[in-house]
Amino acid sequence: ASNLNTKQMEILVSIVTIRDLEKVTWTAPDGRAMETTKRGLVLCDGSDQFYAEMYGKYAEEWQAPLPNVWLKLKATLRLKSWQDREQRTRYMTDVIINQLG
Repeated sequence: ASNLNTKQMEILVSIVTIRDLEKVTWTAPDGRAMETTKRGLVLCDGSDQFYAEMYGKYAEEWQAPLPNVWLKLKATLRLKSWQDREQRTRYMTDVIINQLG
């Protein structure tokens, strides 16, 4: 996958679903084994629902607020593209939570 672009986003959201904390492992370009934690959330901006993730210490220490509360989301949008098996270009936007509260 190749990164096309990153942008910053700041909007009000409410939480629809909070997923359990999970470990993520990968291999760094230099061959080192890497590990972090992540937490996924389904958020709603009042009209659309979308999936976002938080990583590392922030994901581990984040405390969920009371239900039905609007929160300020500060996130990085990471726009990616790749070629599928049929050599078609596919696109995906990752929403990485920088701050939620």
